[in-house]
Amino acid sequence: MACPFFLPLAPLESGPWSQYWTHRPRLPLGEAYAGVCRAIPDSPHAPPDERQRELCNCGYARGLCDRFPAGAAADAVRFSVIAEEPLRLIYILEKDHAPVSHGELDPSGPCADQILVAQARAFAESYARLPLRGTKEDNSTKRTDPSERFPGNGSSHNEQAQVEGNVKARRKSARSSAGQ
Repeated sequence: MACPFFLPLAPLESGPWSQYWTHRPRLPLGEAYAGVCRAIPDSPHAPPDERQRELCNCGYARGLCDRFPAGAAADAVRFSVIAEEPLRLIYILEKDHAPVSHGELDPSGPCADQILVAQARAFAESYARLPLRGTKEDNSTKRTDPSERFPGNGSSHNEQAQVEGNVKARRKSARSSAGQ
């Protein structure tokens, strides 16, 4: 569960972060992200790497982070895939390890909460980079290139349909080659 005030900007490269993990952890956004804290909306802040690794990417920073608002409605947000074609997510906002609100979210669509949609897109892009289940882990079996899947809010319905068609074709090809 990522911090509900963390605006992910880009996946973190390996390097100093990888020294902390023996095995790649399952992180709330799928991967570790670098980003900015938006807990104080008019004062974006880039926390130190250690804070991003321990709090921003993992949530539940209430009482641990001096920027976390005392009256915040949620401590963390988590995402799960509920449909792959087209990709749809469910988000759950949690406080004290219990759900306080939830909803469905299309990561390529508009959303009033800019942080929530940025986190959903980060999760979806990480998910798209995962290998398909039951196939060899190579580039031909990746779900799709995230830049193809999430071209931004300006993409037309036809472009999105074409991307979905490409994903289906790749999936079919990957499944047939895995079954050989």
